Amino acid sequence: GDAMGAALLEEEALVRADLTVLRRHLDERPPWSDPPFIVLTRKATALRKGLPHVHLTDMLGNVMFLERPLHGLTLISAVQSALTARRRQLQLRDHFIQQERAAAALAESEAWLRIAMEAGRFGAWEYAVESGELTASETCKANFGRAGDEPFSYADLVAAIHPEDRQRHAAAVQHAIENRASFDIEYRVIGPDGAPRWVQVRGRVVEPGTGSLRLVGVSQDVTERKTAEQQRELLLNELNHRVKNTLATVQSIAAQTARGASSLEEFRKAFEARLLAISKTHNLLTESEWQGAELHDILSDEAAAYRNGDGKARVRLEGEPVMLPAKTALVAGMVFHEMLTNAAKYGALSRPAGRVEVGWRVDRRANGGEVHLNWV
Repeated sequence: GDAMGAALLEEEALVRADLTVLRRHLDERPPWSDPPFIVLTRKATALRKGLPHVHLTDMLGNVMFLERPLHGLTLISAVQSALTARRRQLQLRDHFIQQERAAAALAESEAWLRIAMEAGRFGAWEYAVESGELTASETCKANFGRAGDEPFSYADLVAAIHPEDRQRHAAAVQHAIENRASFDIEYRVIGPDGAPRWVQVRGRVVEPGTGSLRLVGVSQDVTERKTAEQQRELLLNELNHRVKNTLATVQSIAAQTARGASSLEEFRKAFEARLLAISKTHNLLTESEWQGAELHDILSDEAAAYRNGDGKARVRLEGEPVMLPAKTALVAGMVFHEMLTNAAKYGALSRPAGRVEVGWRVDRRANGGEVHLNWV
């Protein structure tokens, strides 16, 4: 086995022994293993005559024949040489094992890296500055609108970048090369279908031992993130605009209510009712993502509070479906609230048997369409 240093044998033992097991064991040894044998013989020719069916040199491989009688120092020197050779074999074995383990660890690490790159949709690339040669992975090519089996040069990469963003790309790469630095840039690319996408490219300068300058890095399609950022910015701007408009409306309502109120309590009730009317219309607009609100829904929300004791509606609504824009819907909600409030105080709804009928129709012949409303 591996623990064996060297084998010292006499020719008499070989003559009497069955060498089949030994031969099988030696045939099964790994390529690096060549254990040394020292055979003590009276005469080398005599040994070969005694074993005509075995070619010891071919079978044992690393074998040394010492003819007896021999000096003790000769035997000691031969054994030491054999042990030294065996130690070197074992050292070589350990080196091979370490290399195999390192290769296995590297292969596993590369496999995990590929999985991570694929999961994150990262594309790898390498650019040789002097030769201008670009090497790109399939994912990197896909980020720039190319198929994995298509050729993809550095000129193709630059051509895929949106014309307005090419200068930023060139400046980032040039700065990295001149300062031996890293770079991180996002820009638009135009695919074969003409649709723009956003790509983030990160890289750094590498100087191998050959001295040839290279840029290596990754690319990632960040279109979804950029689209979400743009939508969020639009929403924030729209929200800011609406908040300002709402505050201006509330301020106007407060001033108008204060002018018509004879007491603080009257102001509070009227002001709260008007804010509630705005809130109802806001709820309708939120449900449609501020695309608009149905006229019937706006009127229905305002008229819901006006019912008889038996629950029957005192406000009858009739008309075709009409979607009002957000701005118009807010104004309509306030107008209907004021009209119903006046009807409850001074008009038909101030009497138990009073009723209000609201009907409307759409004149689509007018510019943009007009809604004609009848209030009875």
